[in-house]
Amino acid sequence: MKNEERQPVPGPSAGGWRHLVWFHRQPLYWLKSLADQYGPLTAFRLGPWPFLLASGPKTVGTILRRHGKEFVKRPGLKTDNPLIGAGLLTTEGSYWAEERRREAPLFTPTNVKRLLTADVMPWSVKWADALPTDRPVELHSLFLRGTLDLVIRTLFADSGPQPLAAYQEDLAWIMHHFYHRLRSPFRPPYHWPWPFNRRYHEHARRLETFFDHWHPEPKLYETLGTRFNPNDPGDRAKAVTLLLAGQETTANALTWTLWLLATHPHWQQRLWEQPEELDGVLQESLRLYPPVWLISRETTRSVTFEGYDLPPHTKILISPWVSHRNPDVFPDPAAFQPQRWQSAAPPLDGYFPFGGGPRRCIGQAFAVGEMRAVIQAILARYRIEPAGPEPTVFPAMTLEPGTPVYVQLKSR
Repeated sequence: MKNEERQPVPGPSAGGWRHLVWFHRQPLYWLKSLADQYGPLTAFRLGPWPFLLASGPKTVGTILRRHGKEFVKRPGLKTDNPLIGAGLLTTEGSYWAEERRREAPLFTPTNVKRLLTADVMPWSVKWADALPTDRPVELHSLFLRGTLDLVIRTLFADSGPQPLAAYQEDLAWIMHHFYHRLRSPFRPPYHWPWPFNRRYHEHARRLETFFDHWHPEPKLYETLGTRFNPNDPGDRAKAVTLLLAGQETTANALTWTLWLLATHPHWQQRLWEQPEELDGVLQESLRLYPPVWLISRETTRSVTFEGYDLPPHTKILISPWVSHRNPDVFPDPAAFQPQRWQSAAPPLDGYFPFGGGPRRCIGQAFAVGEMRAVIQAILARYRIEPAGPEPTVFPAMTLEPGTPVYVQLKSR
């Protein structure tokens, strides 16, 4: 077929500025409405900027697996970021491949099993024993503190002269900064004296004091066979990247999973009787509430894709939250049904809570093992009941609760 005969990618023909407002107000439901109405590949505008939304399994799988060829990660978090620098989150090409190769030994099956057995499981038991039963607990703040303590003890061996929990506010604000910077069309260089930049540097400097006084050799560097230099910006960037990636996403996933169990008590009882079904519960929770709700890609050159001609620098959005609610892949997609995983493997390219292709999350096995250990420790000691209204969903840098998540723990 000649180029001039090709049909344009389907999508709304107008409304770019309205779309921008909807995207900022209700991005999840608005993107899902596009996929429901226009299909697996949708063209739309956010203000004056053209985008595509890829939501069908075949479409998503092709884009993610062909990463580094026709498609690359869009430059949201820049390599000039003074805190996370040039690392796995921000780079592409051969530099990214080399960084991935260097950090791969940390997440081999053997090392993940060692970390889970030696650190995560004992910590989970001790932590769960100390949970309060005399009052409702707010799950999200509880897990943010807990996962921060766990990631530092597991990967870095020591909490330093001052507990890292003292820097929780700084970590939260830095993630808040990344979220707003990614969604803003105006991204001033970090050295500009912009008010938002100044606040970022204040929080970043406080977090860096943790490394200024840190003497023990981190476990991850023992595993990688290199030395940790606290004065080296590259080493600090790697450490901060692991902190940011290992804390909030896991805390959010645990929060949503415990809330789902609190509101589905028969599944609590089922896990008490058949703990081997926990994997299905985790898969279903990650389907409904994938921690990373939005992935962006960009074409590197002209591409003929799904019968459409895409020019270079075409911006593409992929939302696991949207794709995981495709009724053709998951019947009754809004329902919490862990039993759907008992007789079927995850559908190819229809389920990707940790991304896919070459840039699939390197720490997936560790994160799932961590979640499994924490939930098992809690369910072995407590029944969980909701103690507040259903939380709203807030799609920030990760998919977090927009309102407090209160539950009551009752000793078994």
